Amino acid sequence: MVFSNSSLDVIQQHWSSQSPSTRTWTLSVALVALTGLVWSLARRSLRGKLGAIVVVGNGKTPACPPELLKDDQDLSAPKGGSGSGAGVVNGFALDREMSVPFDVGDVRVSKILVHPIKSCRGTSVQASRYTPEGLENDRKWCIIEQESHAVITAREVAKMVLITPRIEPDSASPYGGRLVVSFPEDSGCETFSVPLNPTPDILATWPIAPGQPN
Repeated sequence: MVFSNSSLDVIQQHWSSQSPSTRTWTLSVALVALTGLVWSLARRSLRGKLGAIVVVGNGKTPACPPELLKDDQDLSAPKGGSGSGAGVVNGFALDREMSVPFDVGDVRVSKILVHPIKSCRGTSVQASRYTPEGLENDRKWCIIEQESHAVITAREVAKMVLITPRIEPDSASPYGGRLVVSFPEDSGCETFSVPLNPTPDILATWPIAPGQPN
């Protein structure tokens, strides 16, 4: 687009005739538009340099840390889809893909770890079913404070991570196997085991810790 001197004079006269508030508003709109344009160009340039873009779910949901999508993505009740993370509430989320500096090829799982007791050491399993609560047997048990029945985690007792639960599956057992819990040698605690999936009848025979639950 080419402007002649007369055109520029008209523009200058029109600008000079505007009130200070109108000038300020016009400059603000122009600045916002320019910032958006620069950001869009910079994002496209960076995306091209970093390489592949990871996209998961239905092909539209970006593989982005949840904290970056907390305002854009509803993981519990997605729109226009089914299952966790199948929809994007806000269109801006589609611009927040996570770029990685390498090509994404075949993804293989080398090890599956579940933590049968919350905050204790994980145990390796060959396979695991996925349930509505998560991986089967993961954080199925916990350690509580006797009086208040409050759950104790490694945040309060760091040495809990030294407790080693081990799942021993047994297809012939009516309980699916057993959970063996061992402790460091210098802890003074003895190894014990419990049914992996205790029945209500077994639970009824176990003593209940005294105290008032929260």
